Amino acid sequence: MGISEELEKMKAHADEIITNAEKGFYPEQNFIEAVLQIHKVMRPNFGPANGALFNARERKIEELAKKFDLDREKINAMSKQ
Repeated sequence: MGISEELEKMKAHADEIITNAEKGFYPEQNFIEAVLQIHKVMRPNFGPANGALFNARERKIEELAKKFDLDREKINAMSKQ
């Protein structure tokens, strides 16, 4: 399997995580858990091509943040806790 196919497979898995992420009673905790799952699925293992992976992973996390109605300021505040 080539790099582009592997990246597409990772993105599809991240899409599943985003789809299945629930706001529930603890939306911030659920968001953090989903981010960790995305990082686990989209691990850097492409050597020099990791830049594409990092960009794709960031876009997936932004999609997730939109689902949870979180902006960059709230996300940054959560990461400092």
